[in-house]
Amino acid sequence: AAVKDASHIVYEECDAALAQGPAEHAALCADHPGPSAAIPVRPAVASFLVVGDWGRDGLCCQQDVASEMALAASATNASFVLSTGDNFYETGISRADAPNVGTSWGRVYNQHGALRSLPWFSSLGNHDYAGNVTAQVALGERTGAQWRQPARYYAFTWPPTAPPPSSPAGGGAGDAGGPAADSAEAPGAAVDVIVLDTCAFVPKYRPWIDERLALEGVEGGAEAYAA
Repeated sequence: AAVKDASHIVYEECDAALAQGPAEHAALCADHPGPSAAIPVRPAVASFLVVGDWGRDGLCCQQDVASEMALAASATNASFVLSTGDNFYETGISRADAPNVGTSWGRVYNQHGALRSLPWFSSLGNHDYAGNVTAQVALGERTGAQWRQPARYYAFTWPPTAPPPSSPAGGGAGDAGGPAADSAEAPGAAVDVIVLDTCAFVPKYRPWIDERLALEGVEGGAEAYAA
């Protein structure tokens, strides 16, 4: 939950605060002395967190969400975070060392308890394509492998006891694996995760994706990329 009263109205107010600045934002955010609700814990092959549409320069209740995520990660012994895209609003990032990498991610989620050591496996959203998606893929080189996005689309196995699957042609190359986590995952079992870049499959996105890919030297545009 983003705030203790996670009603739709609260979320709308929080979105409106994004344009107003930190003072108005702070009035909407709640203290987090403990979990806002009981978190069920069950034996699992893999325990992980999923988040999307989050990159708001620390505003729009990002710190509240990060605090709740840390509590959930601790309670469930989560091993990683899976991001579903739109990582940096409104227009992605221009380069791997862009300031909003820190204001939207590093200085938000990495300031909260159990989240500090978790790897992030990330995908791309349409807002990310408004910037430089190659720079997002390159973030792993700057974050000590905490940001695990080796390609625009890729797959990985958790726990990474075997070499991870390689990315398909056109998606880029990289190792999405990492050290095995100390977790409550079922021994001898593993989960395969496939991360897709679906923006290239949406017809209304294709003209500007073609433009972005061309600027980054990818031939054939979205049509060839999605084939």
